[in-house]
Amino acid sequence: MSTPLLSDAEMGALRDVAEQTMQTSVRILVRSNEQTEDGQRSVWTYTSTVLGWLHGTPTPTIQQVGGLMATVNLYRVFLPIGTAIAPGDHAVIAGDTYVVEDTTAEDTWRALLDCSMRRLE
Repeated sequence: MSTPLLSDAEMGALRDVAEQTMQTSVRILVRSNEQTEDGQRSVWTYTSTVLGWLHGTPTPTIQQVGGLMATVNLYRVFLPIGTAIAPGDHAVIAGDTYVVEDTTAEDTWRALLDCSMRRLE
């Protein structure tokens, strides 16, 4: 059996350092479906607020999106390990709503939870 790169204590210390960067309030909303007369509709329910770190990467080129010219920026939010968030959930940060596209929840070596998102406009 091989020796892990970091011991549990070292990983815990690394997580403590990572969480010091998390200064932004992140409200998490999960979707459920509600039956209506016409079928179903999505309902967003608040579940929790955690501290996180939002990071955006500007795209230097204009792309065609839905027949319109636009820039598509990539957003990531870093959250504490164990945060209950999944693809399809919404994250509200500084008044803007983001859709969670994917997370690193299944990674085996985790100092923090990394979520890729897109902003609802």
